[in-house]
This record gives sequence, structure tokens and C-alpha cells, in this order.
Amino acid sequence: MNLFSLEDLEKTELVDILDSALSGDIPKAKSQGCVALLFFENSTRTRLSFERAAQTLARPYMNFDIDSSSLKKGESFEETLEVLEDYDISTAVIRSAQRMFDPDSYVGNLNVISAGEGTFYHPTQAMGDVLALAKSWGMASVSMLKGKTLLIFGDLRHSRVAHSWFEMADLLGINLKLASPQEWMPEWGAELNRSSNLKEGLLGADAVMALRVQTERHSGQGQGIASFEKSFQCTQDILAKRPLLHPGPTNWGVELAPELKKYENSLIRSQRQECYRVRTGLLARF
Repeated sequence: MNLFSLEDLEKTELVDILDSALSGDIPKAKSQGCVALLFFENSTRTRLSFERAAQTLARPYMNFDIDSSSLKKGESFEETLEVLEDYDISTAVIRSAQRMFDPDSYVGNLNVISAGEGTFYHPTQAMGDVLALAKSWGMASVSMLKGKTLLIFGDLRHSRVAHSWFEMADLLGINLKLASPQEWMPEWGAELNRSSNLKEGLLGADAVMALRVQTERHSGQGQGIASFEKSFQCTQDILAKRPLLHPGPTNWGVELAPELKKYENSLIRSQRQECYRVRTGLLARF
């Protein structure tokens, strides 16, 4: 069983996983097999929450040391996965800056969960975001989010979270709107309501998600980032009490005004908590 993108889950399966977490259930793990955490990119929230999820389920886990592995000697990633499987590791959680292998051609017996892949997917983050929204509105099921409108703004082109939300919105019937400078619009989602003006994008939105401006991907575009701060920085006034999400880490003073650190309808901490619950539920199943 693998989770590379949300399309790997049937809608009923997705709703079941999320509603179980929404109800506060902490399931017992189906397997006590070892979990390997393979993080090719730095991470705080995702890595720690998967570690805590494994601890909560009393599953053994290991942090795979990339720098001291045979990958540095030229070993293929597929062979590395074979090695993990040969040592009775049953689940691999993978965070990478680019695609490490073709999931469609993977024939091993490991359960593989994406913890973020390039600019493609971050399914468990979108799942936690959905829980935070449903809980903030007092919903008994995430299926009740159908018909709600979420505006996502920021560095959309480079965001794996936004891409997973594109899949999530389709599965749950959520209306998705996008707002960013034109040059930061993604190739996917051409059919969505798009705006190059934040205030225009906010029209009709029930909730708002800001995305981090990924400065490491904008070498030589300092002027563009400065322009973004001026035109797209979100303030308390324009939010008008809408729930505010941000997957983090946050560039305070860039996408979000510093005053929003104390915004009463911020779901940022709730997102972290719900992502932990989602990842616990996934490790109980995978």
C-alpha cells in the first residue's frame, strides 16, 4: 500500500482516514514492523510528526542517514529500498527534492508514504489542513466541506502543498481559488479561478491559505519578492475573520504581516496538530 499522491486513495478511504482522525481515534497499528524515515530535505514539522506518530503506535523507527549511506557511492534508490525490505523494514517515509523513482514501476513490498516530493505532492499536509478546517467549523465529517471555497495564495508554482490541495479539492468537492503574481502561477489547475490580485481572490473565499515564498528557488529575483510583499502580503483587515492557514515555515513580513502571529482565527498550530494525527492514522494502516 502506497501513498505518493492523494489519487492513490479512493474517496471513501480518504474520508474514512480523515474522519477517524477528526473523531480523535488513535487506531492500533496493523503492523509493528519498523518504519524508516528517509529525508533528503531538511524538515522540522513533517519529520518530527512522523517520529512521534511511530512512537505513539509503539512502532520501531529509524532515521536513515543519507550522507553515510551507499547512495553516496552510486547505489540506486531502488536497491536501497530492497536493502530496507531485506532488513524487515515494512514502511518507508520519503521526503525528497525531486522524484527518486517511478512509483508506477515500483514492485517491492514496502509500504511507501510520501512526506513531500519536489514540487509535486505533499498528501499528508493537505490531509492535516482539511482536518484543521473541518474542526474549526465544528464539522462531524470532512465530507461536509463540500461547497466551501478555499483561496490559496503565494508561491504556487513551487508548492507541492498547493498541488496536493488541487487533488484534495477535486476529491472532496471543495472550490479552490488561486492568487499569485502571474509568473508564480502553476502549470496545473488552468481551469480554476485564478487572480493576480489578492483582494480580488478573496472575494467569495470561506478560508485562506498562505504559502511560503520559497526564496531558495528565486535566485536573482529579489525585486519580484519585494513586489510580492507589497502587493500580496496578507493583513488582518483583508482577512475579515476568515480562517487562516499556512503549512509553514512562515516568512513573517513576506506572505503574512507580523500582526497575524496573534490572529484569533489562525489555524497554523491546529494544522501541525492535525497533521500529526493524520500521520499517526496512516502509520497505523501502512
